[in-house]
Amino acid sequence: MRRIALLVVALAVAAAGLAACVPRPHHELLVSSGGDGVDATPGDGVCEATPGAADCTLRAAVLEANALVAGSPVPVLVTVTLGVDVTLGLAGSDEELGATGDLDLDVGASEVRLVGAGHRVDAAGLDRAVDVRTGTVVVDEVVITGGRSVGPGGGMRTANGTSTSVVRSTFADNRALVHGACFASAYFDGCQAAASYGGTEPIGGGAIANAGRLAVVSSTFDANAADSDVDPICVGGSPLWATCAATWGGAIQSTGELVVVSSTFVLNDVVLPQGANHSYELYSDSFGAAVHASGPSQVLFSTVVDGAPVPARSVLATTVRSSIVVSTSCGEPVIDADHNLRSPDPCGTAAPSWLGPLADNGGPTRTALPAATSLAVDAIGWADCLGATSDQRGEPRVAGQPCDIGAVERQPADT
Repeated sequence: MRRIALLVVALAVAAAGLAACVPRPHHELLVSSGGDGVDATPGDGVCEATPGAADCTLRAAVLEANALVAGSPVPVLVTVTLGVDVTLGLAGSDEELGATGDLDLDVGASEVRLVGAGHRVDAAGLDRAVDVRTGTVVVDEVVITGGRSVGPGGGMRTANGTSTSVVRSTFADNRALVHGACFASAYFDGCQAAASYGGTEPIGGGAIANAGRLAVVSSTFDANAADSDVDPICVGGSPLWATCAATWGGAIQSTGELVVVSSTFVLNDVVLPQGANHSYELYSDSFGAAVHASGPSQVLFSTVVDGAPVPARSVLATTVRSSIVVSTSCGEPVIDADHNLRSPDPCGTAAPSWLGPLADNGGPTRTALPAATSLAVDAIGWADCLGATSDQRGEPRVAGQPCDIGAVERQPADT
């Protein structure tokens, strides 16, 4: 198991764009305009929305990247660097060529790296921000916010066959509105029910919906949600059944391959509707308020803080190791056999005061810092630290010494 986890970490780092020294044509595009506009002449190697004005928008850079790839006989690398914050403004969610709505990356056997240096891409509630349709994409130190999709992936969607890495980035306040469904029994009080899903493939992903290969490294997901736009429907019978709307993965919903390493999830959720004529709430451990993965998946050295009363709803993945998975509604957590610090079940009422709020604790993304008295501190012997040498902030995990559970390794200077 330890060898598998070490391999997963190595693959995640490699996928983050730190590998591949194969020579290939390299194009560099600098986004200088925070507005939204298409490229004047896609494929000419010049990113500008207005001929001669050198006003390179992010949309123009994406269209230029797609055209450069399409016009090259060999795979190429295109680096798109944000020099400003960007707000998308061209509505049109059903268009798939990148001219309106989300930014459609269609790069075949090539690679595009979106390097943000902490700049924001605000989808302004018009559509999701990024749609990875083909190829390899690296999102490095970018803040993606304001995504509102009618369909999976509120902030970003990745298609089958793609390879995407999200590194040192933040997804905040993105929402996916989807037609989820399940079958529920245990009828009481209108359509209120305890249930398990069935009838449809899990769908959602408030921040990211992944159908390809996705590596998430040292990133933060804050207050994303997957919503359903379907009211519950009561169906007669004995017992009474309810066809109920449901969504999966408040931050990430993955049907493909998923690796999450040294990342933080705070108050992401799957939001279930209130019916017009009755109160409705669905409680189940099958939906994944932060992460729902139905394909191969590993969540390692991560911190998940869930606002739901049932912490088991937070993360559903093949393997969860060395991670904090707690609910704000629950009392003091316990350490399980996989070195996870989990809220107890039943969870009680006290919030975990030993874990700080999402804050700037150093590094490119905000994190939740455990108190010095937390059970997470020095809880794992080095032999079980999976070869992890740094935390989400880039702070060291010292070889030969015990390491902390979760995304943050406390340092002597931390207060």
